[in-house]
Amino acid sequence: QARQAGANWATLVERIFFQILTGVADAELLPAVPNAPDGVALFSGAARFGAAAGNVVAGAGVAATAAVQDDFYRSMQRFIQFQDTEGQPLHQPEIIDGGAVVIFGAGNLEVFQKAFLQRMISTAEAGAAHAPSNIIMDAAFKVELWPTQRITDNDWYVFLKDSPKKPVFQQLRQPLEVPEKTMDTSDSAASTKEEYIQWDSREGYGIALPYGAIQINN
Repeated sequence: QARQAGANWATLVERIFFQILTGVADAELLPAVPNAPDGVALFSGAARFGAAAGNVVAGAGVAATAAVQDDFYRSMQRFIQFQDTEGQPLHQPEIIDGGAVVIFGAGNLEVFQKAFLQRMISTAEAGAAHAPSNIIMDAAFKVELWPTQRITDNDWYVFLKDSPKKPVFQQLRQPLEVPEKTMDTSDSAASTKEEYIQWDSREGYGIALPYGAIQINN
């Protein structure tokens, strides 16, 4: 039973990543979500990276496939519009062409699979007399879908896979150690009949300049 409880340690990195992604408080994880080096949160709709609305795109909702596709295109356009401090493009074309990871709530799985994986769009959703093909697939965008129960609203996120600077990072100071005492290996455990196992590591998490990530804010 103790080892089963310790298996949750393997999900610690993922849990902290989603704490930072969604900006929520969690007493069991980071005491506070850090800011990026430019002094604001991971996602900000203020002027940032040469874009007036920063790395937040105001979404059109997730009720329709077309809305999700349009918002994806707007996120890719925003990536292309990002500039460095010299007014030059932050992302070269090969970075954009390297593909993206789309992270969204599991409750919206159907609409996202339709938006990114369904070859022909239904006539009802397209509002047309014929079934058009999927523009994202036609354009050969490389998209990896990541549905998760850790997102419970309609916001979703786009990360460039080949961005040279990762928006969220982990630094490991002390690797995981698993000391344990049993009655076979410890005199004190044998005499007290008290056995134990524990997990211990030291690590830190932070945010780099997040020009490789965009939030679709619904």
